[in-house]
Amino acid sequence: MDPQDEKLIEIMLKQYTLLRTEMMQSLQSQINILQFGLASVGVLIGAGIANWKTSDFYLPFVVFLLIIPTICYIVLAVWSGELMRMMRAGVFNADLEMKINALSKQKDLLNWENWLRRRDKKPTTPQITWSYLAIILLFFFVAAISTSLGVYRIKDEKDISQIVVSVYGLVVYLIAVIFVYSICKRIANDNKASSLPEANQTPVQPA
Repeated sequence: MDPQDEKLIEIMLKQYTLLRTEMMQSLQSQINILQFGLASVGVLIGAGIANWKTSDFYLPFVVFLLIIPTICYIVLAVWSGELMRMMRAGVFNADLEMKINALSKQKDLLNWENWLRRRDKKPTTPQITWSYLAIILLFFFVAAISTSLGVYRIKDEKDISQIVVSVYGLVVYLIAVIFVYSICKRIANDNKASSLPEANQTPVQPA
């Protein structure tokens, strides 16, 4: 093998290893974010339910209409950022694998990221994307149900400030719908764009 090719392979392997480390860090960050989100939402739901029939009208109203949906949306935003970070690194590493394999003249010297993206005449790749969508739908529907409970809490009230806050909560909910849709579309597009057929592996460009 040409010494220059060996040097290039060494450099690319270092970059590949660094990106794999970054992916693992991103995955751990995702787990931490989800744990925080689930714990926070669980505590707040308990507080809201415990005070639902008390004389403190505002606590359940604020908890269900504002605080819980806001936490859900923030968790989704931060988690999806880490998810996109991991996916970008994976797509870039798939490209590095093919470059290293080409220089080394060994087709399957490095193969993991490309294997994840092959369809092999199947409608889907080996990547598991339904778990990502399940997380998105979980927090989205928790936020939606919480918003509905907050609006229901003031259905018999005439205070204009409470009505304004309710409208604000519904507007934020609609924005979240668009945001969730964009995340799902991005996951689907990245999975589709990075899928490599078995017989024709071409370099994958990072998103």
